Amino acid sequence: MKLILALAVAASCVFRPGFSCAEDATSQLTGTWKPVSWLTRFDGGNTVEPFGPNPKGRLVLTPDSHWIIILNGFFIMAAAPASTRHTIIAMSEAARQSTKLFWAAIVVALLVNLHATRSTADPQTWRQEWPVTDFTKHTVALTDIRSGGPSKDGIPAIDSPRFEQLNAGGTGGWARNIVENEPVISLVIGGDARAYPVRILIWHEIVNDTVGGIPVVVTYCPLCNSGLVFKRSLDDRLFDFGTTGNLRNSDLVMYDWQTESWWQQFTGEAIVGALSGRSLRLVPSRMESLARFRQRFAGGKILVPTNPEARNYGQNPYVGYDAAGRRPLLYDGSLPEGIDPMERVVAVETAPGRHEAWALTLLRRERKIESGDLIITWEPGQSSALDSRSIVDGRDVGGVVVQKRIAGAVVDAPYDVTFAFAFHAFRNGSPIHGAARTGQTESK
Repeated sequence: MKLILALAVAASCVFRPGFSCAEDATSQLTGTWKPVSWLTRFDGGNTVEPFGPNPKGRLVLTPDSHWIIILNGFFIMAAAPASTRHTIIAMSEAARQSTKLFWAAIVVALLVNLHATRSTADPQTWRQEWPVTDFTKHTVALTDIRSGGPSKDGIPAIDSPRFEQLNAGGTGGWARNIVENEPVISLVIGGDARAYPVRILIWHEIVNDTVGGIPVVVTYCPLCNSGLVFKRSLDDRLFDFGTTGNLRNSDLVMYDWQTESWWQQFTGEAIVGALSGRSLRLVPSRMESLARFRQRFAGGKILVPTNPEARNYGQNPYVGYDAAGRRPLLYDGSLPEGIDPMERVVAVETAPGRHEAWALTLLRRERKIESGDLIITWEPGQSSALDSRSIVDGRDVGGVVVQKRIAGAVVDAPYDVTFAFAFHAFRNGSPIHGAARTGQTESK
């Protein structure tokens, strides 16, 4: 399986007619280049723009054929020819002329053999970047962990979050950019209500925060559409989290700063390092529209970017990713039967160690499903963050609420609205209600 990274880059240089794809292309390309777009294309037709439609940074090709790439203020990679093959596949005419300087648009394809990437993703390679991590301790096969592309902290977590407070439900400042139907992860602890817009999380994936006096980590994995909140303390020890740049079953692998153990976002479990086998405690949260959050908490707080210019907030770098018939990115495991792998499902731990999921198509049809002490409801009005280029234009997938009856009261229960393939990968053998089995539709 091969991953094709197509980069459209422009450089300030003297344009030379007759520039060709000759064997001496490296010498002709040596220098510093300004990127105008970065498109990642996978086998099967899926494409994403991981740095948005207008990435800011520089690409440097050294005389010895090393690529050094810095985008949006972060070091992305230093690719050597021993691991990456560079092939020039096309070149446009000069785009514009400025005095004696010409801007040329070059399309460069980096063909990366993912099998080779995975074979080098072993402790011997990792130790250069992770000298503190104890790779002798792990609960999963290390070969199941693969690079997602970015390096350690290449997708930067938010560690000092900034918020704007609603005024009688109204937004002000930067939060006015967020439209009513946009999804947010909402959290309330001890009366402290906060919303974390997906338009921000899609670029950062992790927010270390303290809500109602409780240290938490808010997480979102776009490739699994998994939005979960955990307490970030164990045995009275506080942890801060960042991104490893790695994936397992297409899901974000996090790490803690204190021990540099690696954690699976989907499960909250440490899978590599000194804390292997430990689990973070899941905190009830909701994935809901901004409008719904404003109705519930007129004085709530909304996360805003530390630097609004650092990313294309509001833009979706994974255009069309959740369309029916698509295949998940960077995933080669088995797929669930009777349901599209990219269909959203509502995943709940219904009893200790027992996991169940309900297909969103089933919930949309029924509007309300009761199972034991669980009450699962759906309402329209929330856009998909993974559909259109602009999140606000995403199709309406609606919002889900999962609650549980406890001692005569109804309280929020932890849940996740994720993709069917991810639930199948991490909860293999657990039922997906509403998925067809041997030609029949499973009853609710």
